[in-house]
Amino acid sequence: RAIKGQYPPGSTYKPLSALIALDEGIITPSYGYPCAGAYYACGRPVRCTEHWNGHSKDLRTAIAYSCNSYFSNVFRMIVDNPKYHNPRLGYLEWKHYMNAFGYGTDLNADLPGEDDGNIPDTSGYNKDFGGPRWNSCNIVTLGIGQDRMLATPLQMANAMCIIANKGFYYTPHFVD
Repeated sequence: RAIKGQYPPGSTYKPLSALIALDEGIITPSYGYPCAGAYYACGRPVRCTEHWNGHSKDLRTAIAYSCNSYFSNVFRMIVDNPKYHNPRLGYLEWKHYMNAFGYGTDLNADLPGEDDGNIPDTSGYNKDFGGPRWNSCNIVTLGIGQDRMLATPLQMANAMCIIANKGFYYTPHFVD
């Protein structure tokens, strides 16, 4: 299961989203988002488990309470970043970051048959939405580790190790 199981990473993805947004200069650690229990900016609500004011007042608090509104908004800001000129290019940059964290790629672990997981390509969205007319609202649930995003347990553990190791990556190995 560690190398073959593919699951939506859900909230375990949110620290990666934060790092991408920080690296892109889109947010700061003090960035907050006014959440009242759901993200409504895309027309269909992405609900949160918390409903009290202040659970997304800054990055640290939003991670602690796993605020779906906060991270839906952060994902949209990454994809809609004006420096990429359109959401498809912003999405491809986000995908590049995700691949760098080991999502959607083989980690070259010592066991044969490792699955890649899935960070969707733009071609699938082009097919679903009738060409390149889709935008960040169509894929907003990627911002909370859902939609078509799939990761193996080893990929999820490895991404957290990259954070714990302050950006250093170690290929996972079995040892005696």
